[in-house]
Amino acid sequence: MWLTNLLQFFTPEKIITPSERGIWNSNHEVYLEVTQIMGYDPGQCAVIVDSIGGIKNGLEDGFKVYGLTNGFNKSEMENLGAVILEEIKELPQHLKII
Repeated sequence: MWLTNLLQFFTPEKIITPSERGIWNSNHEVYLEVTQIMGYDPGQCAVIVDSIGGIKNGLEDGFKVYGLTNGFNKSEMENLGAVILEEIKELPQHLKII
């Protein structure tokens, strides 16, 4: 989060990692668990993924999905409906911060 300068918007109890939950990062259940913990619906949240499977899972679960291309799969990510990020530091310009 320090790359995006978004850390200021999160308290330590709101930062949840898959390893804390014993869930692999590619398992989309972590997204759903985090929304429950934080009290939001998936439609109110976004996920940032770097795989085609992650994009499909996020969209299927109702999240806004950002696809981090890292130079790969850009057109496929776009075709699936992800908002494309070439680098993670582009994320803040896409978010509406209240």
